Amino acid sequence: VNDDEFDINKLNLTVKTFTYSLDEYRSYNETNKNIKKKRKRSDETITIRGLFQTSAPGIADTNIEKDLLLKLLYEWAPKNLENYDNISFELTFVNASKQTTDYEKMVSQQLNGKNSKYDFYMIDSVWTGRYGEHLIDLQGKVSAESVNKFAKVNLDSCKYENKLTALPLYSDYGVLLYRKDLLEKYNQNIPETWDQLEYIAEYILEKEGGDLEGFAGQFKAYEGLTCNIYEWIYSFRDEVNTKLNYFNDDFALKALKKLISLLNKSIISTEALIYEESTSLEKWEKGKVLFMRNWPNALQSTEEMFNSTGVKFPFGMARLPGRKVGLSAATLGGWNLGVSKYSNNPFIAARVVEFLTGEYSQKQRALKFSVLPTITNLYSDKDICNVIMCEIYKDIQAINRPSNEENYLDLSQVIYETIHKALENTISAEDAIKTIKKYTNTEYIHSNYPSTILILGCTILLQIIILVIACVILKYRKLKFIQRSNPIYMFIILFGLCLQCFTIYSYVGKPNDNICTLRAWITNIPLTIIIMAIFTQVYLFINNVLFFSKKKY
Repeated sequence: VNDDEFDINKLNLTVKTFTYSLDEYRSYNETNKNIKKKRKRSDETITIRGLFQTSAPGIADTNIEKDLLLKLLYEWAPKNLENYDNISFELTFVNASKQTTDYEKMVSQQLNGKNSKYDFYMIDSVWTGRYGEHLIDLQGKVSAESVNKFAKVNLDSCKYENKLTALPLYSDYGVLLYRKDLLEKYNQNIPETWDQLEYIAEYILEKEGGDLEGFAGQFKAYEGLTCNIYEWIYSFRDEVNTKLNYFNDDFALKALKKLISLLNKSIISTEALIYEESTSLEKWEKGKVLFMRNWPNALQSTEEMFNSTGVKFPFGMARLPGRKVGLSAATLGGWNLGVSKYSNNPFIAARVVEFLTGEYSQKQRALKFSVLPTITNLYSDKDICNVIMCEIYKDIQAINRPSNEENYLDLSQVIYETIHKALENTISAEDAIKTIKKYTNTEYIHSNYPSTILILGCTILLQIIILVIACVILKYRKLKFIQRSNPIYMFIILFGLCLQCFTIYSYVGKPNDNICTLRAWITNIPLTIIIMAIFTQVYLFINNVLFFSKKKY
């Protein structure tokens, strides 16, 4: 088997499991019963609306994708939504001139405004944390059988606060494109490690000279750099199954230092510090880059550029290298479909989303647009493997960004701005990692954990006991034994203790900037009050002792 041919029989795919409880199974059946009960009159039309971003750049100016999805839906609906006499679908695809950021503004306006215009949305996999609260939990509304088919890494990108708020539509992974002609010219193999890539790049750059760049990625201070650095860190782990702890791992610093060393050796040009996907791709298409990290759609873009300009060179695609042979990394990109909480027909919309992300629909989209499926066993489908490189993707070592968190985009900004400073050599690699860890290592406890509920219950009980003691002291404050202990002193101590208990509440749930500020205040002020009260009491006691001792003499 050569670089461009793949043996389908060698595919060894593992279907990831996602277990549904009996209650969720019953909920799914109940949902279907509700749909059947709500039979609509023949003169009433239900319209299910979806908002989409075009999946492939080459079809942005056409209705090809929209027409295909509508065709699939109208073929599917009569047999699966038979209780609705009149049902129609409206799919809105954003204008080709819109960028992803513009599309997100549209999604944000609709969801944050609680608008019911669209029933479901195409959501970038990194938007889960930002918009998860506006999407319904699909557990129990779609079948466990459908969910079980998705790859775990894709399914994880759809979860928000342990809820399944979307289903994976298609994948994207970071990959390595290489100049096949230059590797063959100098009798070099495709690099499997970063050290191999470094050696090959140095060797070929010395031989070729000119303005050829050894390696290009996305190193501008934006989300693309976050994707790149996660891949570098994950590729430096110890073993394939080593769990990534992001910037808390020792190999995070090693990975960053290795990346910086490629810059210092001019394998990565200083110009690459402003590269996005499009700029690095432009350099690549002109034949100015030996190795390039990009997304799979770079293949199609390169072929289209060859056809339009006449410039052409043999190239190939492979998994990104790792610290050692057998290790690799690929940041997961791609898009999901989620149902709006504000939909007038959430159950029907959930069924539509289940179908559009299902095996049949994904196969049609893969064959038509070469988008990567999120269903594992489709990578053993011969038809699909004729249009995409299944051999590369079937066991790709994908990594999710921590995008399930509400503040992920803020976290990402800290990461790419800090890493970019390290690449510019304005701060050291050590300081960059320390800066990021300060932001990411915020301590908190999840609100829906049983242990959290127990801790909160004990805290509330303790505060109630403190208040009861305070009431008892207030009621019997004139009694001699209470007077002897100084009621004011006891009230101050109890107030400080009660205030200190509020510290626990500030650790529940992922904190924002206001909570972090409040936490610092609420941790120190009550302790200061208690210490001041104790010192005051000690001072009064010492003064009284001195006073009576002087009076005695």
